[in-house]
Amino acid sequence: MTSWICAGKSLGEIASRQAFVRRSGVEALLRQTEAYHHLWVRSGRTDTGGLPAPVADLFTRSLLIIRSHVDNHGGIIASCDSDILRLSHDTYNYVWPRHGAFAARVLDAAGYHDITRKFYSFCRDSLTGEGFLMQKYNPDGSWGSTSHSSVGVRGEEQLPIQEDETALVLFTLWQHYAHAGGY
Repeated sequence: MTSWICAGKSLGEIASRQAFVRRSGVEALLRQTEAYHHLWVRSGRTDTGGLPAPVADLFTRSLLIIRSHVDNHGGIIASCDSDILRLSHDTYNYVWPRHGAFAARVLDAAGYHDITRKFYSFCRDSLTGEGFLMQKYNPDGSWGSTSHSSVGVRGEEQLPIQEDETALVLFTLWQHYAHAGGY
């Protein structure tokens, strides 16, 4: 038995999506999605021809896993896993700039510059007025929860940030510029 979920902002939108799935057929939509991802993974500039088949397969699956964590507006979430929700009452469904920078670096090296440009635009739009990035963001660009205090141990004011959140994005942006021939 095959099941699916249709979501929307109104009952009419949900009903329309439900009708689309029924009209198109689940199997056809799954084949279309699979074909899209096969084409996408081959759209980069990385040639795996010299790698042993199991390594090339692992590389390809890794790219697809990274891509599954990137939204169409540039946010790269750390993880879509919700297992920690039970213990810490939060998830890793956040855009942590440093984690996104690591993923963007891999995508850039593999030739997926269109995706990483959106990530760097997301980061540009997320900069504070003072020019740094916060610890984490929701995929919509709003600030995520933080464990960093704006008050130090001696009561002094401090920025509630991790410096490497901004520094790694700057470093990988430079790498992006060098690989992609510009922003």
